[in-house]
Amino acid sequence: MDFWLELPSGLLVTASILDPNAPQVSFADSLLRTMASPMAGDPRRPQRVRLSDARLAAEIRSAFPGLDVVVAPTPELDEILRDLVESLSKHGGEKASYFENGRVSPESVSALFQSARVLFTMAPWKTVGDGLPIRLDIPALGVEAACVSIIGGLGEHLGFLIFPSLEGFEAFRRAAERPRRRPGVIDLGTNVLSLNFERGADLPEGMRREALEQGWPIHNPDAYPQVEHRDRDASLRPLTDRDVRIVSMCALSLASFFMRNDHLLAADDFEPICMSALNDDDVEVRFTAPYHAWPLFEVNRPAGGSTERRPTRKKRGRPRRRP
Repeated sequence: MDFWLELPSGLLVTASILDPNAPQVSFADSLLRTMASPMAGDPRRPQRVRLSDARLAAEIRSAFPGLDVVVAPTPELDEILRDLVESLSKHGGEKASYFENGRVSPESVSALFQSARVLFTMAPWKTVGDGLPIRLDIPALGVEAACVSIIGGLGEHLGFLIFPSLEGFEAFRRAAERPRRRPGVIDLGTNVLSLNFERGADLPEGMRREALEQGWPIHNPDAYPQVEHRDRDASLRPLTDRDVRIVSMCALSLASFFMRNDHLLAADDFEPICMSALNDDDVEVRFTAPYHAWPLFEVNRPAGGSTERRPTRKKRGRPRRRP
C-alpha cells in the first residue's frame, strides 16, 4: 500500500494498492506522482516530508535536494491503517458464496448454472466480438434499452457484459482506449453487470464447494459461471437476486438468439434482427441486433415461445459491425 497524507488538513493525497506483479515504482517516483496528480487539489510540492523509515527518507533526500525530510514516527498513517483493517473486517468479511450471504436465492443460482451451461455450449464469442452492441429489454425486471456485449473473441474471459444503456457501452469503450490518467485510478465510464466463465481452480473454494454440493450443472471444469456487478470505479457491488436473474435470463435467451441467427450474425453486413422469448415464468426477454436497429421494429408481446421480427419499414442500407 502507498499512502501520502497532507498535514495539518489530514487530507489523503495518495492511497493506492501496489500490484506485486507489476513493475515496481520507487518511493521517490511515488512522491513525484503524488505532487503532480494528488487525489484532491492542484499539483503542489510539500515543504517538509516526515517518514518513519530512515532508508526511505534517504531515497527522498537524494531525489529531492532542498526538501526538508524528517525521520520520525507517523502515527497519523498508523491510524488510517487501523481504520482500514477495521472496515475490511466489518464489510469485507463475507465469505465468497453464490448465495451472497442470503441475498440470492438457491432457485436463482440453480437457474444461472443451467442457463450458463446452455450458453457455453452455444459459444456466441466464436461468432461475434465485442464490437456488436445488442439491445436487451426485460420489461418485467425493469430492464429497458440495456446493451449487451459478447466477450471472449480471443479465447479469454468468455462471457458477456450488460451495460445500462448504449451510451454506457460507448463510454466503456472510450475508457478502455484512453491511457489511465493517474496510477491506481480506474474509470470504466459506467457501471457494468457481467457473466464470466471461470476455471474451477480459480474460483474461491467456498463457491466451488457449493457448486459440487448442490450438483449444479456445468459444461466443463473451465466453465463455472460467475456474476459480477462493478461500479464505474471498478469496485464490486454486492449482488442481488435481481442481478443474478437478469444475467440468467440474458444467458439462456442469448443462446436461443444465436442458435437461430448464428449464420446471419457471423456476417459483417446483416439484416437487423429483433427476437423475443418467454421463459418458464412467462417473462419476456427481447434482443435487437444491432442496437441502433430498434426503431425499425414494431414490438408486440409474443404469445409463447420465441418470436423473431423483421423490420417494418425500409432501411437506408444495412448496418455494419463496429471495428
